[in-house]
Amino acid sequence: MNTSLMLAFGTPAGELVRAGVLLVAFGLVLLIAESWHRRANPPVEWTRKLVHLGFGALAAPLPWFIASPWTVLGIAVLAVGPILWARRRGLLTSLFGVERSSHGEVYFAMGVVLLFLVGRREPVFYLISMFTLVVCDSLAALLGKAYGRHRYLVTSERRSLEGSAVFLISAFVGIHLALLLLTNIERGACVLVALELALLVTSLEAISAGGSDNLTVPIATYYLLVMLTPKPVDSVAPQLGVELAGWPLHFPWLHVEWVFQ
Repeated sequence: MNTSLMLAFGTPAGELVRAGVLLVAFGLVLLIAESWHRRANPPVEWTRKLVHLGFGALAAPLPWFIASPWTVLGIAVLAVGPILWARRRGLLTSLFGVERSSHGEVYFAMGVVLLFLVGRREPVFYLISMFTLVVCDSLAALLGKAYGRHRYLVTSERRSLEGSAVFLISAFVGIHLALLLLTNIERGACVLVALELALLVTSLEAISAGGSDNLTVPIATYYLLVMLTPKPVDSVAPQLGVELAGWPLHFPWLHVEWVFQ
């Protein structure tokens, strides 16, 4: 039997084998995070973001690795099911040893499945959306936790202006470079689209509580890319001007809690 044919992209055997590889890799990420937590006892936020980054890195190449949305859905169910079981049993303290209530693992799986469903035929946009979810969110959380001094409330969760600034800057840089290097969009439009998208997604991330940003951020990023990228510079520029004028009003600046440490 031809092994290369069995593992070919889109074949039933190929889908099954590739799904198995990904599930094993997800398990290894959890094992590494849990081992690190038990041996070195780092802050739980670090181990949570290690899992976030590891799962995101594995999900990023999905359009090039998996053909069917049903396969991705199956992977998500088989990956999240044991995690939820472990949460009910009080296991995986590297993930769940935090005081705040979060269902980020469920939202993450939903976000990846929906993003793959709508974006698998636009792999560059899919990749950019995963970047905002994985890299920007992790940088904002870790650096905001370490250096955040000016905090604001979203329901019962505290965020920091420093963390939001990190999200904004990293989103702009990542989106701009990806559009510039991986697409044929004109240079001026790349800058304007990246700036407008970074402003909007940063605002959305700031108000998404309970881990729901794992769902809202990638889907919103993809939708905005689809809506904004066909437009020429002279069309995007006025939109950006309106967005810049209104952004301070719809970002939760008025709920800032000044913290001196």
